[in-house]
Amino acid sequence: MALSNWDTFSVDLNGTPLSGSLICPDGVIVEFDKNWLYLHDAQAWRSESYIYPVIMKVHHGYMRYRNIKILAERGPQNGIYALVLQDYYPHKIGMAGIGCYGFGSNDNYVGVLPDSVTHLGQLLEQWKEEYNTPIPVLHKGTRFNQGDAFFIRQKAVTGPADTPPGKSLPPIILDMIDRIF
Repeated sequence: MALSNWDTFSVDLNGTPLSGSLICPDGVIVEFDKNWLYLHDAQAWRSESYIYPVIMKVHHGYMRYRNIKILAERGPQNGIYALVLQDYYPHKIGMAGIGCYGFGSNDNYVGVLPDSVTHLGQLLEQWKEEYNTPIPVLHKGTRFNQGDAFFIRQKAVTGPADTPPGKSLPPIILDMIDRIF
């Protein structure tokens, strides 16, 4: 159930929806997980680190790792709002996104809300001023429930995991639990 409480919105630098992960050409992966970012690097992982191949959990801040730049802040919906860039390759790649709590104040599942996407847009404008970063197009982005995405990847269920911000469906696991009880 843990992942089913969390929602993700992510786009690449052109505004194309992503699965919440940026896979870099050198094998490093940065992904939204619940309301933080995980950084995966199999070459740098050590047994005293996180679960293989995670080497770092990001809550907020500005950091560089190898040729990756991460800007992250906490924000609405108990979320992490981030811009991730890999900019030393011939083609700059990147991801902007949100990992946030998906339930609203009335215990209904709301997913990433349009106001949260607006907040991300404001942060991107701020970061452009401070760090000269690109501003990805956000209006084409979609959101998905992290637990639903897990069940779909495991082929436990079928169906679309993503919808526009503010138009979420209840998490699949709630229907599964209802059928059991």
